[in-house]
Amino acid sequence: MALWEQHQRKLFLLCLRLMGGHRADAEDALGNAALCAFRNLPPSQALANPKGWLAQVARNACLDLLRARTREWRSRAETQDTSAPSELERLRDTRPNPEDHCLQRESVVWLGRALRTLPPHLRKPLLQRARAVPYSRMAQQSPVTEVNLRRRVREAKRLLRGCLECALTGGR
Repeated sequence: MALWEQHQRKLFLLCLRLMGGHRADAEDALGNAALCAFRNLPPSQALANPKGWLAQVARNACLDLLRARTREWRSRAETQDTSAPSELERLRDTRPNPEDHCLQRESVVWLGRALRTLPPHLRKPLLQRARAVPYSRMAQQSPVTEVNLRRRVREAKRLLRGCLECALTGGR
């Protein structure tokens, strides 16, 4: 089929891109597309855009292959014994990487700065709630009612969220 041979290289590149750069998968998809094109090719006069039609056949072949692989992977995952760790889980390094460690330290610094911007009447109840002190006990130790303590904690969270969002977005 001359039409196929004329566009085969471009169709392979399309399949390669759609299959995430996996050459073997792209070749499989291209083979499936060729079979489909040979079986379903309408008369040449019926095709307004033969290149577009072939590209769509190749796209569909790629999608079909991806869907089949996804079903296969899901099936394997469902039948796998979940009580025993998988090979990948056993090999995975669970130690924090340096970037995560640095980001965590930076987050603590930003949180400390943001907490210091809160007025003391909001900061104290927020820190007590962070230590899981019940509102009832906080109210017993304070001249403020439990309802007002809840309001102060809610307001402190709102201000803290705004301060952290501002810091994370660079003040935008």
